[in-house]
Amino acid sequence: MPIADVAKVIDHFRTNEVGPGSWLRDWQSVAGLSDQARTSLGKLSAALDGFDEKAMPWDVLAKALLDRTRIAGQIAICHYCMPENGAAH
Repeated sequence: MPIADVAKVIDHFRTNEVGPGSWLRDWQSVAGLSDQARTSLGKLSAALDGFDEKAMPWDVLAKALLDRTRIAGQIAICHYCMPENGAAH
């Protein structure tokens, strides 16, 4: 996401205060965002859907990394590819 779009989002929500986490649901109200920014914010909003300001950080991290991405699978594959773990050369 271009830094200019980051500045637009910050400026918009600095002027139009919303509750904690609401900016992630209300990002469509920010005028003048690039297509790339709209795509990025849409993906971020989807990834963090269901969490609020009361969510525990470790719960968010675990669910985001393990349940909503392929990171855990990639780590497991990488671990078994290492020569010291018995992988063939």
